[in-house]
Amino acid sequence: MHNRALTLAWVCVLLLFGGVILWAELSYDGLSGGAADSGTAATGTVIEPDTDATGSDRGAAIVGAEATGTGPAGQAEAVIQAPAKPPATSTARTAQPTPTPTPATRPAPPRVAFAAAKPVDDGRPRIAIVMGQIGIGNARSRHAIERLPPQITFAIVAYSDSAAAWIRDARANGHETLLAIPMEPIDYPRHDPGPKPRLIDLDDLENLSRLEKALSGLSGYVGLLSHMGSRFLANPDRLRPILAATADKGLIFLDSRSGPDSAVSALAPTVDLHVALNDRFIDDVPSRDAIDKRLGELEAIAERRGFAVGLATPYPVSIERLRAWAASLDERGFVLTPLTGVARRLDP
Repeated sequence: MHNRALTLAWVCVLLLFGGVILWAELSYDGLSGGAADSGTAATGTVIEPDTDATGSDRGAAIVGAEATGTGPAGQAEAVIQAPAKPPATSTARTAQPTPTPTPATRPAPPRVAFAAAKPVDDGRPRIAIVMGQIGIGNARSRHAIERLPPQITFAIVAYSDSAAAWIRDARANGHETLLAIPMEPIDYPRHDPGPKPRLIDLDDLENLSRLEKALSGLSGYVGLLSHMGSRFLANPDRLRPILAATADKGLIFLDSRSGPDSAVSALAPTVDLHVALNDRFIDDVPSRDAIDKRLGELEAIAERRGFAVGLATPYPVSIERLRAWAASLDERGFVLTPLTGVARRLDP
């Protein structure tokens, strides 16, 4: 009896011990396998924390959550990710596209920038008239500017105190302008061309310096011509630097042909100079008949060659005859043109 009771007690102890073990086993499975029970694995990636310049941890950041499964409470589990890092940058500067170099726009030379409007080149012979000595005698200069057609070019003497005003007034009335530069005549000094003329006894530097001073402060003209100058124009050594400077300035040069031995035509091609050559002094005899005859000669030259150039002085009779002649020029099949309409480069 005593043995049966002892045996039964041991059986109860064993059963109790086994129940405890079974309960512990079941509890462990429930805690570690809840997500697995739903059939979906919860995954998460933990990235090492970023470290700032001081070395302190900023910690892992939860930047998004995705429903990778449902836990016992039915909540979406968070996916832990590291903060997005900015794209890697280089300390080298990104090369900018190199623009295609374009040549700087060069300003138009004065012979173009200050040229008067030209008539359409329709094949008719062209005649250019240059009215010189503007600025010598205010009344006659004013009369010429106001009464002559705009196609006539005006040559203002450079040493006139009012040269800039004469250029401005002539241009305001539609006229092209030149500057008349004093140059040594054959009978100098009996005939004086004006202050500080270009002289063959001066060296090139002095003659060029005088040219620069004559032009200083003046603008709006398309070219130069000599005021007198029969001796200077016939001296190639002294003339060449003046013509070269004229070409460099983008101007034209009108050879007045005041003497028979001018070297302008021979030198102009060597310095790439645009020139015009005078064909007639239309009022060297200032009378109606003599002027009309000279104008007729210009027409004949233009008919034969295609163009002609005449020089005039603002005498009242010259202004009168030029007005009358120009009014009927179109009917006779000719075109009146500013001087730039006939200026050209000469063949060597």
